[in-house]
Amino acid sequence: MRTEDGDLIRQCLNGDSSAFGFLVNKYKEPVYASAYAKVSNFADAQDLTQEVFIKAYQNLGHLRYYDRFGAWLYTITSNLAKNFLRSKVRRPDREYVEAVEQEVIDRPAVEIYYQKKANEPLYEALEVLPEIYRQVLSLYYLAGMNSKEISQFLGTSTETINMRLSRARKKLKEEMTAIMSTTFDKIKLQPSFTFRIVERIKQIKIQPRATGIPLGLSVAGGLIVALLSLTVSFSPLFPLGRLAGSALPAKTHAAEIGLIPVDVTEITELTILSSENGDRDFGQKPHQQINQINGSIRKKEEKKLSGKKILEGVKPTPGDSTFIGTLHPTLKAAGADWSIPRLSGTFGHAFSFSMKIEDGAVWQQANIDWWLLWDMITYIGYEFQEFQVVFRKEQLAPTPKELQSIKDQTWQRVKASIDRGIPAIAWQPMTVEQRDNGVSAYEWALLVGYDETEKTYTVRHQHYTTEYTVPYDQFGFADRASWYCVMILTKKKPLDRMALEVKSLEHAVAFAHGTRFDLEEAPYAVEAVGHAAYELWKEALENGDVDVGFTEHAAWILWEMRENAAAYLREITDRFPDGSSRALSDAAVFYDEEIKAIVKMVNICKEHKSFTTATRLEAVAALNTALEAEKKAVEKIEEALAALSVESK
Repeated sequence: MRTEDGDLIRQCLNGDSSAFGFLVNKYKEPVYASAYAKVSNFADAQDLTQEVFIKAYQNLGHLRYYDRFGAWLYTITSNLAKNFLRSKVRRPDREYVEAVEQEVIDRPAVEIYYQKKANEPLYEALEVLPEIYRQVLSLYYLAGMNSKEISQFLGTSTETINMRLSRARKKLKEEMTAIMSTTFDKIKLQPSFTFRIVERIKQIKIQPRATGIPLGLSVAGGLIVALLSLTVSFSPLFPLGRLAGSALPAKTHAAEIGLIPVDVTEITELTILSSENGDRDFGQKPHQQINQINGSIRKKEEKKLSGKKILEGVKPTPGDSTFIGTLHPTLKAAGADWSIPRLSGTFGHAFSFSMKIEDGAVWQQANIDWWLLWDMITYIGYEFQEFQVVFRKEQLAPTPKELQSIKDQTWQRVKASIDRGIPAIAWQPMTVEQRDNGVSAYEWALLVGYDETEKTYTVRHQHYTTEYTVPYDQFGFADRASWYCVMILTKKKPLDRMALEVKSLEHAVAFAHGTRFDLEEAPYAVEAVGHAAYELWKEALENGDVDVGFTEHAAWILWEMRENAAAYLREITDRFPDGSSRALSDAAVFYDEEIKAIVKMVNICKEHKSFTTATRLEAVAALNTALEAEKKAVEKIEEALAALSVESK
């Protein structure tokens, strides 16, 4: 396939060096932004950017796939940045003025001084971010690229880029984000940059392609949404994993729209849908109507106009898991007293840890938030009404009339729930257009309001912090699975608290030993789970396969998870007999020790922009300490379960 890049590369290879100027002009800002993300210094980033293009031109004959030129440039940038950080003492960011255009240097010294002082807070805020977040912010604001362009340049999905942008913005102080665009405008590459590159390459000959392995095209994988990694027996996302691997919750009917498996829980008053091809069975009518919520419902301040209502004060709880972040306020609205550590322990977030190398930061919550949550949600003392449709490419799609009917029913049920003061939980409630325009409401979000005139839901999301509205029947297509799912808390039911805690602790042990789920069946692909994940991470650290940014990100997330683990164990110890209670208290102490080692890793990463031999060894030692404490904590949980078994006899 011929592309614009390919045509320009062919002209260069045929001796027209001026054609390379068009490629420089096209890619100079992304390369510059990527270089800055890695070296945290604008002057050094400009030097590296020039070196990248010189090296690319010299090795143009090695490039096999012309349509991957941008990804190839990113690989060259990464490699040169690594070499630079190993061999050169970097200048402080505040000295970047020395390397910019003469017209800037010629300004009065006092003006330069005050500009540097004004910009220092931004540079300092950027420096403390993990590299994966600094990278996407630099590409977005400095290079002026949109999410799709960034995903193509880094070789990852648009969904991943939007998610990283959302989390990166959250990590920056709001005032820093506000001034970022203005600040970056002042230090962009000057128009003369392309001219200087073209002048330099006139004296350079392109090296002929060598036999053997060409210069590698190491495309950054990023956080690839694991829709492509599922086996045939699973849906593009997790719901069919639920159908295939575990029993549906009570009062759930597995219906079909044509040949499309659809999970429908307690959908009432709908048994037959008509289509142009005649009537088709849609699903069974449930044997009973949905009961009203039992127990007291906490009253919420609310705005209520004619046909419009918004729950005030109901918003997602901060944290890395969007499922926990939406379930917590939903339970709270229903009068349930569940802490974040208790939810994290119950569903497994507190005890899980996964690892994969050479594919960007690991999305630690994915397999629970997408998949394993269904194993536990039926045990927490509340029933949930679920409306969901999973599209599968190999099967017929539901007719528009059938799909509309499901969304109409959802609309009525969500409004009724909001009228009772309880929000609904929805999967990625945003239209494709909203997603493409930067509404990065990925994963779970809260439906906290409705407008009958506009036919919209009001949405609040814990990472995309701007409240927005979405048409009630136009979402469910924002990812490759085109999964539509809305969950509504309906009523309270009996809760066996001790049985739930035991099940959660058994899962904690299974996570540690890597047996909680089959790696080959997981919707989000990882290489190792539990203790094996620590070992894989340690090996990668020792071999230099992961950098400071990767390590800092993993350590931050692990820190949050193990804090919840320790808090959860302390919350439940009083419910256990003495022998088990003492063992669980001891386990919490060992998690405290693990947290100390993890904090040490975070501080090592924050204090160094890249690993030296000494600091890498320090990080490995801290990780070793964390793993040993993790093992002792799990042993104590196993001891508590064993003691409980003996005491029960």
